[in-house]
Amino acid sequence: SWSAISELIDEGYDEILQTIEWYFTDSIYPKLANHFANKTFFIRPSSSSIHLKISDYLKAALIVGGPEAANAAFETALLLGFSDVILVGFDFGCLDKNKPRALNALDYSPRNFKEPVAGNLGKTIYSQPSLLVCAQSMSVVLRNYRHIHVTRIGHGVKIDEINDNYHSLNEVLNSCS
Repeated sequence: SWSAISELIDEGYDEILQTIEWYFTDSIYPKLANHFANKTFFIRPSSSSIHLKISDYLKAALIVGGPEAANAAFETALLLGFSDVILVGFDFGCLDKNKPRALNALDYSPRNFKEPVAGNLGKTIYSQPSLLVCAQSMSVVLRNYRHIHVTRIGHGVKIDEINDNYHSLNEVLNSCS
């Protein structure tokens, strides 16, 4: 969000931010995108009619492109050709309704986790309707990219199309050795 990036700029991280490759939706707040030298914009198909005019549109379009930035980032990685992906933080909920954010999270937005749903590691996850839509959107994308292998770290809403679910990065690394 603009407030989180603005804080980083105020704290003197502007030069570091300039070295990162950023991927933005075409609907991003313009003031945010102007702070980054290395940037690529993409169009979300559900928010544009450009696909009606350009036949090559689908080669560069995200299938769903949202509803959250995490979904768009994941789709961008797939569109760029990544075939083995590790997801960290794609939980779409939490284990404890009273602790909806990770310790030291960069930004804060209120969450109302009241809906108990099946978790990927066998425990109940608490979510909210908007994040359940995000999980469903990810499921739709994964059904269109069946050739990729997706590994997920941490507890989250169960998504059947994810190949492997692990508790920690160490567990993933141990499985590779």
